[in-house]
Amino acid sequence: MKHYDVCTFMKYETTALWLSTLGKQGDADVDRLRVAYQTMREHVKGLLDEVRKDFPNLTVHNIEHADDLWKIASGKIAIKTLPERNMTQKRGNGR
Repeated sequence: MKHYDVCTFMKYETTALWLSTLGKQGDADVDRLRVAYQTMREHVKGLLDEVRKDFPNLTVHNIEHADDLWKIASGKIAIKTLPERNMTQKRGNGR
């Protein structure tokens, strides 16, 4: 029987990292970034499907694999220690 980690079934939109960044509601700038991310994700999904077709013997390369990075990052980053800041705020030196 295959062992499944509880994170296997977690959607990236429910991770702490997503909820504390692109998942925030009520901010037009965040909304714009979220839509841009979701549009890019759809484009990447198609590219990853091509990788799978062209290199079938490689490890899993699909959108779920890419989505898992949100889960991994949420587990590695101590969200509580991140300073609360507007993620769309421009940093110094015009960056």
